[in-house]
Amino acid sequence: LPNAREFIERRKRDNGWTDDNPTYRREWLGEWVEDPDALVYKYTEKNDYDDLPEGYDWTRILAVDYGFNDQTTFGICQYNRHMPDVWVPHAEGHSGWTPTIIAGRLKQIIETYRPAKIIADTGALGKMITEEMIRHYGIPMHAAEKKEKKTWISFMNGAFQDNTLHIHRSLTDLKSQLRGLAKDDKGNEDPRLPNDLTD
Repeated sequence: LPNAREFIERRKRDNGWTDDNPTYRREWLGEWVEDPDALVYKYTEKNDYDDLPEGYDWTRILAVDYGFNDQTTFGICQYNRHMPDVWVPHAEGHSGWTPTIIAGRLKQIIETYRPAKIIADTGALGKMITEEMIRHYGIPMHAAEKKEKKTWISFMNGAFQDNTLHIHRSLTDLKSQLRGLAKDDKGNEDPRLPNDLTD
């Protein structure tokens, strides 16, 4: 960069960065810096669990996010009416799946978890795939609420921080996305990073 020092100093001044700012150190000095504020989700290992509390009846929700080059993902959330906690016992993702393969896997997950409701991302081609699941395969599905995504993420982060949202310890792919999904300059999810399972 011509006049690199002046450019960097101006960038620091415009962003209010000190020499210790994690974003400055990571992006401009090339240092490995832990910066929780740069991440979308506030998940930490304290949110992991191994076994569910015993003696409760569980209500389960199955969520589906369609993709082809990106992954089609399936996630189970469960809760009971006696506590505010939500538990995630299952999450998986697969690329290159067609509606027939998706329907087959959905039926297996339904058989295992017996969800009370199935929700799907019906944006773009998701509406057509969801209709195929309902009409051709007899799988009852509902459209996911897509508005105010930042608000829902803030609710999730509050639950992570309060330790009322629990991720099964074995779900390494989901936890990797939760730990790695960074914000862009506008505070949104960085579109260069995977978010299929977190969605």
